[in-house]
Amino acid sequence: MLQPARPANEPSKTQADSTVKELQRAKVEAIHLRVSEELAQRKLADAEADLKQAKEEAARATKEAEQAKMDAQKARQSKAEAERKLAVAEAARMAAEGREEACQNAAKTQPSFRERLRSWFGRKPSNP
Repeated sequence: MLQPARPANEPSKTQADSTVKELQRAKVEAIHLRVSEELAQRKLADAEADLKQAKEEAARATKEAEQAKMDAQKARQSKAEAERKLAVAEAARMAAEGREEACQNAAKTQPSFRERLRSWFGRKPSNP
């Protein structure tokens, strides 16, 4: 049996098989590249989401730190006010104790009513 002669520009079967294999490899490589790209995009999206969350947490922590600073300042002011009030109360207590002592001393040094009456009417007290 005679086979018809092939034209000179027609590829041989081995060339066709080689081209088909190359095409299949290119398809597989394109699929791998698409999968790799999708994976990279997912990783990028995850990294962006993590970055956004970290920024939000940092902002929240900064806000909490500012609030803590303000609370600490208020506490220092309250402490100073309480110490000032304590000092005023202590000074008032000491002044009151001084007045009480002065009153007691004055009462001891003043003559009794009986002694004043005697001094007014000129009688000397008798020695009992």
